[in-house]
Amino acid sequence: MGLGFPSKMTTCSNCGQAVEATDRFCRQCGLPLSPASPKMFRPRMITPEDAASYWNNFFRPFFKMAFIFFGCFFALALIMVVFWYFTFHR
Repeated sequence: MGLGFPSKMTTCSNCGQAVEATDRFCRQCGLPLSPASPKMFRPRMITPEDAASYWNNFFRPFFKMAFIFFGCFFALALIMVVFWYFTFHR
C-alpha cells in the first residue's frame, strides 16, 4: 500500500486478516496489535531540578550579556568622572 514501497505484512492473531506491520489495530476485528505497534509517546514529568535547569539555560546568555554591558557602562562612567575631576575640578 502507498507509494510502491514494499510493506511488511503480518496477520491478526484473532481473525487472521492481513495487517501491515505499522498498524496499531486490526482493520477487520479492531483487536489492538500491541507487539507490532510502535511505542506511544508518554511525556515525562518535569522535576523542579529540570525546571531550574531550563530556566538557567534560557536566561544565562541574557545575564552574561547584561553583566558585560553594565560593566562596560560603569567603567566608562568611572573614566568620565575621573576625567571630569582632573580637568574641571581644580
